[in-house]
Amino acid sequence: MGAAGPERLKGRRKTSLVGALAALVAFLSCYGTLGLVLVLSLPGISLAVNETLWAAAILSATAVAVLATAAGYPKHRSILPLILVCAGAVLIFYALLGSYHVLLEGLGFVLLIAGVAMDFANARKKR
Repeated sequence: MGAAGPERLKGRRKTSLVGALAALVAFLSCYGTLGLVLVLSLPGISLAVNETLWAAAILSATAVAVLATAAGYPKHRSILPLILVCAGAVLIFYALLGSYHVLLEGLGFVLLIAGVAMDFANARKKR
């Protein structure tokens, strides 16, 4: 690896943080919006949510979490976080674009967050 190698890896130190934030945004976009609609409906306030934009926000943040985890792989060489994040993303994408089921979506978020957390922990160990 030449002199550019270590410099190139320096930029990947923050990818685990980006992945964690993206997973959090995906989770909050999904369940935070549902919670907001529920809380606002209690006093009789209705909120119209564009489901296409809502799903696009969730899917985009999920994709960023996958890409950030993949970008961190060369630094810590642990494949398990990437497998978990990809499996979670597949379930989330299937639940939103294919056949919706709350358990599939929930399991997808559990796997996504577990993978991102492992990636974050691996990146902190390698510092």
